Amino acid sequence: MPLILAIVMVVLIGAGVGGYFLFTADDSTAPGSDRPANAMPRLWEAPSPASDREGQGENNLRSMWFNNDDIVFGDAQGVRAYNRKTGKKQWTAKTPKGAGEVCAMSKEPSEDGVGAVVFDAGGDDCSFLSVIDTDTGRTLWSKNLKGGSSTEDSPQMVVNSKVVAVAIGQTYAGFTITGGAKVWELTARGHDCTTTVGLSPQYRAVGSDCSDAKPKKQLALQDLEYSGIHSTVTGDGRGGGGVIFGRARPLTHW
Repeated sequence: MPLILAIVMVVLIGAGVGGYFLFTADDSTAPGSDRPANAMPRLWEAPSPASDREGQGENNLRSMWFNNDDIVFGDAQGVRAYNRKTGKKQWTAKTPKGAGEVCAMSKEPSEDGVGAVVFDAGGDDCSFLSVIDTDTGRTLWSKNLKGGSSTEDSPQMVVNSKVVAVAIGQTYAGFTITGGAKVWELTARGHDCTTTVGLSPQYRAVGSDCSDAKPKKQLALQDLEYSGIHSTVTGDGRGGGGVIFGRARPLTHW
């Protein structure tokens, strides 16, 4: 059996229309002969409209996930799955009631095939969280995390086998995979704090600088699956985003 090399690419074509292109080392499926000699043949393609939100970072559009049989793709038309071999659309995730365009997807789904998607909650506020099964496209649960007067344009969300952790607007929290129950929520150590949050599927790093709390500066690391495993460094001026990745903003006191 020949060794098959598969590569998935997203290509923008013309006026913002792109597509998935699945390639293989077997050139028997080449759609045309006017390609470069070293080009890999295209098996199929699917149109993908341009979105104003593309290119905002690795956690945002365009995002791709994989399951056993499909490629899952998110763009201005929503989140949908295509069969890797045939390009046939398998499912399209349902947009929650009251939500708009897809803003972002978690960089990867969990090992159990659960992914997080954030939709526009209105007014270009990317704060409507939806958690889906990547095998079926079924929505497990959704939450509108819109709150306050500020809007979110760079939501963070990660998924592991137990929780979906988010940093969306003023919501820094973890929710159970199965039902969306809140299992933890980050609160400020004082009334005047600037907090940086970094998230990975396994850890949450929080760097805080509070003028009215002791210690004034603190860096804390929490295991998202096992809440009892954590560490704290006091007097460290580095933010949590410097440990993994994140953003800094004032965090109000609950």
